[in-house]
Amino acid sequence: MYTETKAAGQRSEAAVDKFAPGEYATLLVAPLDRTTFEPHLVCIYANPAQVMRLTQAALWKRGGQAHLRLRAAASTAPRSSSRPCGRTSRR
Repeated sequence: MYTETKAAGQRSEAAVDKFAPGEYATLLVAPLDRTTFEPHLVCIYANPAQVMRLTQAALWKRGGQAHLRLRAAASTAPRSSSRPCGRTSRR
């Protein structure tokens, strides 16, 4: 994560939700329009305008406010698996 200090980065990393080893045996992932199971969690990738429209839609009938947990630069893929492929220098 990009932060001003190492301590701020450590706090951000500590706040990222993680599964404990052995906590789950299986993880099912599928597009919502093609899933054959009832999801327990929905992960949405959106820009700010899309998030605003989704929030408005969710509150259309009941009103009130929505409680969201947002995190910048948190990834759904482990960063430890990212590595450069091929040539890393220019000719």
